[in-house]
Amino acid sequence: MKPKKRLFSLRKYNKKIWIANILLIATYILMQTPGHLWLMSISQGAQAKPFNGAMMPMAFVPDWRKSDYIDRRGVLDYAAVNQNDLIPLPRIEDIKNDFNSNFTYLTMFRGKYMDEERLVWAGSHDGVDIRAPIGTPVFNIANGKVVKVKDDPDNKYITVEHRDVKYAGQVGKYYSSYLHLSAVLVQPGDIIDKGTLIGRVGMTGMTTTPHLHIQVDNEESPFYPYWPFTGPEASEAGLNMYSAVDAGLNQDLILKYSVDPLDFIKKATTIDGPSVAANRIETPVTKDTTVTQTTTTIPVVKKQETPKTVTKQVTNTPSKTSTSTNTTKTTPKPISGVFSDVNSSASYYTWVTYFAKRGIISGYPDGTFKPEKNVTRGELLAITFKALGIENHGEIISGTFRDISKESWLTPIISEALKRKIISADKSTFSPDRPVTRVEFLAILGLASGEQISDQVTKSWKDISWTHWSHKYAEFALKNALIDNISGDTFRPNQSITRGELAQALYRYLSLKNRL
Repeated sequence: MKPKKRLFSLRKYNKKIWIANILLIATYILMQTPGHLWLMSISQGAQAKPFNGAMMPMAFVPDWRKSDYIDRRGVLDYAAVNQNDLIPLPRIEDIKNDFNSNFTYLTMFRGKYMDEERLVWAGSHDGVDIRAPIGTPVFNIANGKVVKVKDDPDNKYITVEHRDVKYAGQVGKYYSSYLHLSAVLVQPGDIIDKGTLIGRVGMTGMTTTPHLHIQVDNEESPFYPYWPFTGPEASEAGLNMYSAVDAGLNQDLILKYSVDPLDFIKKATTIDGPSVAANRIETPVTKDTTVTQTTTTIPVVKKQETPKTVTKQVTNTPSKTSTSTNTTKTTPKPISGVFSDVNSSASYYTWVTYFAKRGIISGYPDGTFKPEKNVTRGELLAITFKALGIENHGEIISGTFRDISKESWLTPIISEALKRKIISADKSTFSPDRPVTRVEFLAILGLASGEQISDQVTKSWKDISWTHWSHKYAEFALKNALIDNISGDTFRPNQSITRGELAQALYRYLSLKNRL
């Protein structure tokens, strides 16, 4: 009996050895697997939302002419920039005649370093370099899947795959890469939407100043992010990595494997649809400084200036009435676009800051924005009209609704909405303080913008009837990625929309229409 027991133990021991050997062999094989095969395995998993256009990877940079930002450009931190000094990312098209554009865009696609004329085909730089302070938020340019991440202390970058994209007459996969980061906020396999915060600008990798290197490669590229030459190739030509770029070494390979990232953002489309427009930041909107703080807890629509006391709102249109008679309570001046509950890492940061800096939305007297608070019907009309640039025309209609007085701040807005047939007068009340549902918001946005929304629908949801009036607006939101998490079998049409969601949806819509 004892020998048998020893034999059994020996077999069990041998079995463990075989398992260990198999694991070692498997590990060795995996270690020898080329990087692009690893990328393929990640790429073949869960898929991202369909491509629906692209947007710029950053929203704001400093007005470099202010303060001492130029002198501190090598060490400047985004958190140290006065929020009132931030401007929308300049257009690269203005590089010849706008100082901030010229200072922000360091190196062009197929350009060379330190080129004052910013010429294309002057060198072999793959991608575009965008100067920005360390820590500037970096956003994913289009729906996609993270397929590669490097997060070493001295080298941080991200590569995202975008499928089923039509660009320059070609349909296929494209890969956007974001280099020189100071922080990586995603990992391989993550499914991310357009506009997702994925990292922050830094100085890692081969660089001499803080900036984002953005590039887009096609699916024929042998690796991502692609680069047209190696260090040994540059040495053989008697060049270093920088002089090789300026000399245009292997410039033809860029044309073969890469595309101009900013042109891609502007012109890439879905396979079977027209371009959903470039998500470029246009020229800044003129700031409005004609409003003082109101006592009401409902946020004013225009930008706050320098209120001394809490008083009735003063504008060139009828002001909103207040139930408070206190006119002596001091309210500190809030900084436009800065809210204690929306920091730079918050999901709504970019959208809320963008609209707040333009006076389209504002916060509360306590310095908060309350992104999770529901939007009311009155707020929705006012904010949407302001965002779309809709102004009052002609005689103001009053007395339509018994809960809206002639002196109400909403009267001119409601009057314009009635004249444009955005709202109807089939009820005796407007209910300005009632929360707005998702479909109500989408209907108001569609009607106010003049969007031609097709009555033909193809997507089904369990909670929306095919014949219900709201179905086309739900599909409109899905196709344009205005609202998150609606691609499944439920839409939740009667769910109230929050202030953060409203800012996100309006920003995405204006981006798609190139109206930022």
